[in-house]
Amino acid sequence: MEQLVYARPAPYTGAGCVRRWLREMALFVRSVDAGAADSPRTMAAAVLLNLGGTARVWGMQFVGDDGRLKPDPQEFLDLLGAEFDLLRDSARAEIELLELRQTGSVGDYIVAFRGLAARLAMSDAEMRARFAAGLKDHIRRACDAQSPATFKELRQLAVFEEGW
Repeated sequence: MEQLVYARPAPYTGAGCVRRWLREMALFVRSVDAGAADSPRTMAAAVLLNLGGTARVWGMQFVGDDGRLKPDPQEFLDLLGAEFDLLRDSARAEIELLELRQTGSVGDYIVAFRGLAARLAMSDAEMRARFAAGLKDHIRRACDAQSPATFKELRQLAVFEEGW
């Protein structure tokens, strides 16, 4: 039976999904040498040789004067994934915040909102807008009518309106 050979992916430059590129690289390496992708040392070498642009500049900091990889090969692969992962913590928080809606009490919504908002840098005006967007419609309309000037005032008003 003929072995399937995957095409070598284009060099990873720092743009796009690094996790997908690493999976494609593993498929390519495995198709060339069945056990090679299971070796972190071989995978790290293949990955380093196939980095380009910003990712290559970043990766070269881990190559010693003797040409050897400074960190443990698996650590290098983990660092690469963490450095260029498109869904870093703040991006995940951003997505979760956009999807967050009040389904229970205002108090529960405040706790969930503040937990996500703490992972992002937002102005008071942005906090008010995003917080209001997730409130139940009748509470949001009542709060909008009062035009609270701060995020704190909006939270207090939402709690008041819920109990009204």
